[in-house]
Amino acid sequence: MCIAMFESMESFNLFANAQIADHPAVGRYEPIFVRRRVKFGAAIPL
Repeated sequence: MCIAMFESMESFNLFANAQIADHPAVGRYEPIFVRRRVKFGAAIPL
């Protein structure tokens, strides 16, 4: 299992293609996406 966070789908695709899909020991992989806001606030830091 690999749990990771990426800034964009493009960065995920680059990682997945380079590290997972192109690896000779990997027959197939299934990504599962969870979209949620990690932290959000309307306050402006001083």
